[in-house]
Amino acid sequence: MTTFKKIIICVFCFLTSIVANAADIEVNYPELIVGKLLTVHININSAPNDINSFKLNLHFNNDIISYENYEKTDISNQFTLFSVNPSIPGTILVGGVSAENVGIKKDSDGVLITLSFTVLKDRDPEFQLTSLKDDMKSWSVDIEKDCLSVNNQTFNLTNEHTTGSSIGFIKVEGNCDSYTYEIIDGNINSAFSINNSTGEIIINNLSQIMNNHIFTYTLEVKVSDADCSDIATIEINRPLIKFDINGDERMGLEELIYIFRVVSKMYD
Repeated sequence: MTTFKKIIICVFCFLTSIVANAADIEVNYPELIVGKLLTVHININSAPNDINSFKLNLHFNNDIISYENYEKTDISNQFTLFSVNPSIPGTILVGGVSAENVGIKKDSDGVLITLSFTVLKDRDPEFQLTSLKDDMKSWSVDIEKDCLSVNNQTFNLTNEHTTGSSIGFIKVEGNCDSYTYEIIDGNINSAFSINNSTGEIIINNLSQIMNNHIFTYTLEVKVSDADCSDIATIEINRPLIKFDINGDERMGLEELIYIFRVVSKMYD
């Protein structure tokens, strides 16, 4: 590699590191999905100084999202007193005081606090981080939409699938190199499993799936990276069972009942 190329690469890496660490404290959040919980992290990036006391305000549009609760982290647990006050609509006041001067140490990284909201509308929540005081008063601030997003997806079983077959992979929109996948709800009788590192959905027991009254499985799948997570609804449809009478292929009784119920609902 030529000296000129080395210089270019070094300059690029230097500029990239500046951009990546431009903000001392930042708000990170994923894609909004109406009706779902939105997990928001307030992250600290290489704290420029020790923090023994601080105050900050997180503003948001409460017509877009509605505050639910918060979760403390290893960092926030370092404070003797730590408070989260959502009493002002559209504003959450966060503060902490450490009586033993341990608070946040210089150069610390991590999540200060995790906040949960219910998404009311699919629009920008208009986050703002303001009024930083005490030991944070000179810190820089940023608002970042995370790289991780998972849309709802549908898969269809066919007569060619067997127990152990793959029915597909969960698609993730993002820039991260790796994700963790987990089925958190809807997996009746453990009908399916998921590879927690690839997102591949596997059939655990096809005969059990085909011989029950469930024609559509609705799974809730959580996808996570190092900083955030998202939850998607995954629908898996099984084919209608058919049987043969004197060479004439017909639907089974359960399938006919199911179709009758669906059509009946259309005219309710």
